[in-house]
Amino acid sequence: MRYYDKDGLPISMKSWVTLFETESYRVVKQDEAKDGSWVSTVWMGLNHSITPGKLKIFETMAFANKGSDDVLECRRYGSMKDALTGHEEVLKERNEAPRHHRRKLEP
Repeated sequence: MRYYDKDGLPISMKSWVTLFETESYRVVKQDEAKDGSWVSTVWMGLNHSITPGKLKIFETMAFANKGSDDVLECRRYGSMKDALTGHEEVLKERNEAPRHHRRKLEP
């Protein structure tokens, strides 16, 4: 398994553990949307891409509310710039979505 810093550069597992345990490094941005959902963007440091050669080391998730395990949406990115842009897009969508789109869809 390979580990990456926020710049997408390979790092050791030991470095990854240290950085991952550092909340100020791991958490990129978090906001509460107007509907009460929680939008959180974090650095994961592990490549979650299924496409060879493409990094996905950041993740934005929208939860039903702060502290909830109910995931409403998940997006992944390869760079800090894309992660910040994606965070703002998800937040805007959550803020502007019609009320019936703001709840978790049942399977």
